[in-house]
Amino acid sequence: MEISEETGNAIAGIVSGAVAVMLFNPIDCLRIRWQVCKREERSRTNIVKFARRIAQEEGFVRGLWAPGLLANGLSIGLCTRSATLEYNENQTSH
Repeated sequence: MEISEETGNAIAGIVSGAVAVMLFNPIDCLRIRWQVCKREERSRTNIVKFARRIAQEEGFVRGLWAPGLLANGLSIGLCTRSATLEYNENQTSH
């Protein structure tokens, strides 16, 4: 079974977006939690200790990986949909 170049590009984009979200969502979540924590807490610790404390108290998945995962995953779907719509518009205009 052979797939078209456009389909292959779409699949590659979806897979790379999903992998990026899976890998970098914990870092993004940590960054946001660091930014919104109280100034006193930031002044008495560093971000590595902050991350370690979250992972110990809440668990890695619940504390750093799961929050924001749905929103980031939906963004992949929306980007894919918008790219598909643009491709379809270009195909119908020619």
